[in-house]
This record gives sequence, structure tokens and C-alpha cells, in this order.
Amino acid sequence: MGAEEKMKNLLVPAYISAILTVIYVPIVTIWSEFDEGFKAGLAAITGHHWITKGVLLIVLYVVFFIIFYFINGPEGKLSKKLPIKMLNILLVLMVFIGLISIWSMYYLHYIHVI
Repeated sequence: MGAEEKMKNLLVPAYISAILTVIYVPIVTIWSEFDEGFKAGLAAITGHHWITKGVLLIVLYVVFFIIFYFINGPEGKLSKKLPIKMLNILLVLMVFIGLISIWSMYYLHYIHVI
């Protein structure tokens, strides 16, 4: 296995992990803004809900990376099916959708629509 294949076998799980954790952020952010009990539960873990979200983000990324690294395996099952360019586009798209989701929620809350 060449250096390029080894790098791709690391990049694919990293991209998948990043995509999944980027999806997690707006879901938890919006959920915590509408559910005070959930927000209080997050705050109880580390002292502040944002710190808990950050810690959980890091933990989720690492757990997802490990899971998808082993699913990918040394033969690169996922790496052969998922091109890096597509994963990169998907990651940027998910970041954009998350950004718009969070911004929209705060904006609508600010103008008292929700």
C-alpha cells in the first residue's frame, strides 16, 4: 500500500467524522435553546452548556473516527467508494447548512417569530 492510499485511508474516516459532528452542532444548539431542561443538563456536566457541547463534539469526532477507521479497514473499503472531493463538498455543504440553521434560529428568535 502506497503513501497516498494510506493517507486516503485516514482522510475518509476523518471526513466522515467531521461531517457527522458538524451535523451534531446545530441540532444540539437549537435543541438546547428550546429545551431548558436539556440546556441545564448540558450545563450540569461541565458548568456551562457551550463547554459541554464542545467537549461532546471532540468526543464524538474521536469515537466516529475510530469507528469509521475500523470499518474502512486496511483494505480501504470506504476509501474505494467515497472520493475525497465528494466528502470535501459534503463537509462544506453541511457546515453551510448548519450555519444557516443556527443563524436563522437566532434571528427568528430575535425578531420574536419563534
